[in-house]
Order: sequence, then C-alpha cells, then structure tokens
Amino acid sequence: MDLVKRIEENKKTVMNLSKELGIGSQRFEVKLVLDTSGSMSNAFSNGDVQNIISAVLPIALAFDDDGTVPVYGFANSAYKFSDEVKLNNVDGFVKKLSPKWGGTSYAPAINLIVKDHKADSGGSKGFFGFGKKKSEVKIPTYVIFITDGYNDDVREAQNAMREASEYPIYFMCIGVGGGSFPMLESLDDLSGRKMDNAGYFSAGFTIFSPQSDPQALYKAMIKELPAFCKECLALDLID
Repeated sequence: MDLVKRIEENKKTVMNLSKELGIGSQRFEVKLVLDTSGSMSNAFSNGDVQNIISAVLPIALAFDDDGTVPVYGFANSAYKFSDEVKLNNVDGFVKKLSPKWGGTSYAPAINLIVKDHKADSGGSKGFFGFGKKKSEVKIPTYVIFITDGYNDDVREAQNAMREASEYPIYFMCIGVGGGSFPMLESLDDLSGRKMDNAGYFSAGFTIFSPQSDPQALYKAMIKELPAFCKECLALDLID
C-alpha cells in the first residue's frame, strides 16, 4: 500500500476511534514536537522519524481543519521548523528538516508551544466555522511530544507543564527507544496543575512503522482526550 493510501486508511481508523472513545467532532490544532538531541540523529537518518511523521498526519487529517501539522524541534533550546507537514508533502518530509543537534531540555519546547498557542488564539485572521474569526473560536491544541532520553531541566520542565495547564493544550508524551522515562511519567502525574494536561507511554520506534497495528497506536495516543476535553469545557477554555 502506498503512503498516501495508508495515511487515508489510518485517518479512518482515527475517526472511528474518536467516535468509540467519545471525542466526537471536537477539533484540535495538532502539533508535533521532535527531540533533536544528538542521540536522535540515527532515528532521523534511518527512517524512524519519517515513520513518526507519517503516523502523526492521519490524526491531523481527522482532528485539524487545515490538515497540516506544524513541526517543532528541541535540544538545549526549542525552535519551529519552517515547513509544515501535510498530505501532499509527507513523503520524504524528514529530508526537508535541518535539526539543531544538542542536549535534551524539555522546558523550552513546552514554553514555545504555550507561546505559539497564545499567539494563535489572540491574533489569527480569517474566518473559521460559522463566520467566526479563528481567534474567536477556542480550539484545544494537541501536542505529540517525542523524545528518546532523559532531560537536564527537571524542575524547569515541571514548572513549564504547570504553566501550560492554564491553557487548553494537551501533551501526548511518547518515549521512544524502549527505555524508561521517569521524567515523562512524572509529568503525567504532576501535582499543582490546573488540569491534567499530559499523557505518557513508552514504546520502540517500531510502533510507528507501517507494519505495526495502527489501531493500537492511535488508541494509546488519544484515549485520554475525552477526559481532557471535559475538563477544558468545565473551565470554559474551549467551545
């Protein structure tokens, strides 16, 4: 099966799971955050990151009105790649990226996502649904946060996640490579947040491969979204 056809089939899987889990027609801004620490360099070159990008796109096609995914990178600092991934450029997309290699700090990436969410919520132009400006429609942001290792800014990352919980931003943290990720686990259960804004699971890169079970992957990625959306609605953070 070619890539575009597989992505379209996986979009159907996401949509069916959304109905099954009770997410319904809720829209999300989908964003991908990639660890670009030095240890990830092989995953960029051997196809693993391309598989991640290809697996993420069906979620955007199912959840996001424009069907595109802004892509961010982080090492010691965080940044946004110039290209966004969509159906017509997903094949070989990783070749367009120029990662900034370095260490592993989570807080800059979390803070950049919050900064961009606030900018998008307050300053977008154009019309979105029922004649409202996009900035007038409160849409949650769904962040897929990929990392393969420990971070060097534990307290800063925890504080950043607490601040992020003031906004309708959900971080799906995925530890890749099969190791243990106590920091991601701590973010999943972090105290002092306004709401539960993070989930976590650990897996090998193969979970994103074309040969893996897409239903198992997508269920793990979106199963906590209904509870998150209920919290956001109760706090009047989304429409």
